[in-house]
Amino acid sequence: MRYFHSLPEETRDRLAREQWQFHKGISTGTLDEIHELLYRRQLEPGLADMELRPGTTVESAVVDAAGRAVLSCRHRDTGRAFAHTTDLVVAATGYRDRTPAFLGPVAGLVARDGRGRPRVRLDHSLELGGGVTGRIFVANAGTHSHGVSSPNFDIGAVRNAAILNAVTGRETYRLPRRSAFTSFAPPRHRQPPGHPAPPNPQDSMSR
Repeated sequence: MRYFHSLPEETRDRLAREQWQFHKGISTGTLDEIHELLYRRQLEPGLADMELRPGTTVESAVVDAAGRAVLSCRHRDTGRAFAHTTDLVVAATGYRDRTPAFLGPVAGLVARDGRGRPRVRLDHSLELGGGVTGRIFVANAGTHSHGVSSPNFDIGAVRNAAILNAVTGRETYRLPRRSAFTSFAPPRHRQPPGHPAPPNPQDSMSR
């Protein structure tokens, strides 16, 4: 997180786009349960066929005279259109960031980045202008500033500890400076001849 936060805005946005699969994982246990269910359906007579159709876009939906949903679909690889009729549709559309309405009265005091998003400091407080002396801390609002792992439950303890340390003004909860084997920044003391030393960003992610 420290390393990600130290990067330029355009670099952070590029990395977030490249890591789009981070929140789209599935556990081995769930996969085993799905496989077992589909396998058992093959052995039981009289059940409707089961289909999984990846690479398909649902473009529109209507309800027919029988009350069933008729989906207009398109296969992305071939461009072929087809209809699919079903009794039930579950729309798993994901999440979209939004600003809580209660922040409306102070929205003009929040500093913004190049894309209009709040600028979030490393301690998860918002950058405020206009001589504001108080602070606003945010949770689960720092994907663009702290990386795609910032909303995760396992990061919540680290984030909350950082916020409490900032509020109390002391290290109430000790956070390790280095908690991963991976170094994300280039080594600081191995510059090629004739190249000036770069700034000293934090080179490990706190996870």
